[in-house]
Amino acid sequence: MLKQVLRDLFSSKKAVAAMASIGVIVANSVGLTALSETTLTMILATIATFIFGQGLADFGKEKAKIEVE
Repeated sequence: MLKQVLRDLFSSKKAVAAMASIGVIVANSVGLTALSETTLTMILATIATFIFGQGLADFGKEKAKIEVE
């Protein structure tokens, strides 16, 4: 059960992108990277845009599945 949940989570592009953004924030806050505030904002905005776009694509895909049935 947990194995399937984790498999589904890691196969989701949106979830992986969200985890990457959390990783960037954590790495920057503990000093592993020396990103300026502007650079960090640009990276996170890019990831957020990807997640939003992927959500729209997934919505269209699910809508197409429903119309076919």
